[in-house]
Amino acid sequence: MTREALVEALRRAVTPLDWVEAAWLGGSDATGRTDPLSDVDLQLLVPTARADDAFAAVEAVLADLGGVSARWDVPEPTWHGHRQRFYQLTALPETAMLDLCVMRRDRLGPFLDPVRHGRPLVWFDRAGALVPTDDPDLEEALRRRRLQLRDRARVIGHLPGKALARGHLVEAVDGLHKHLLGPLVELLRARHAPRRQDFGLRYLDADLPPEVVARLQPLVFVADAEALAAAIAAARTWLDEELVTLSV
Repeated sequence: MTREALVEALRRAVTPLDWVEAAWLGGSDATGRTDPLSDVDLQLLVPTARADDAFAAVEAVLADLGGVSARWDVPEPTWHGHRQRFYQLTALPETAMLDLCVMRRDRLGPFLDPVRHGRPLVWFDRAGALVPTDDPDLEEALRRRRLQLRDRARVIGHLPGKALARGHLVEAVDGLHKHLLGPLVELLRARHAPRRQDFGLRYLDADLPPEVVARLQPLVFVADAEALAAAIAAARTWLDEELVTLSV
């Protein structure tokens, strides 16, 4: 059993279903970053009333391919408004997880932004719905996030250092990532990859210059309390520098 065999079995199963309006692969297949460790991001556009049928059709395929060893249903309502389940398959390594998103047409637009999500690998599009388009609401939403980051950093940026001063190393590491590195990376993304500002620590190699990634790495990997103290100080200084040049 291979990733390619899974993809082909899913394609053969959903293509004849005339109530499936569109089917495509997202994720690494859409961004051209597929490698031997890639999972499968299958997205189906169906009428809301047929969502359960879509899950059942896919799960029947998975049963025929050896079964599911674990399943996670994303709690509803989901943040994106669609329905989503993740599957680990008995016959495949865990890296070949299936991410199945059954999508609604009225919430499809933001996920067709090619800069953020790549260009879908379309199996079929009976509805003519898969038209790449920029999300018109994104710029204002990201601007508001930058304002929040600025105010949040000014108020609670001291917390990692306080935890370290109290000898709470685990809390200090957590605070370094949550309160300093997270906001710092988002501001760096706002400068270098603005439409992917909110993508967190993923895809840094694609979105940030190599020298910026190299500067970040020693702040992420700390060996002891001394290195932690230095990382907290460096991250806070860098964050302050980015806040000075912040564009809102």
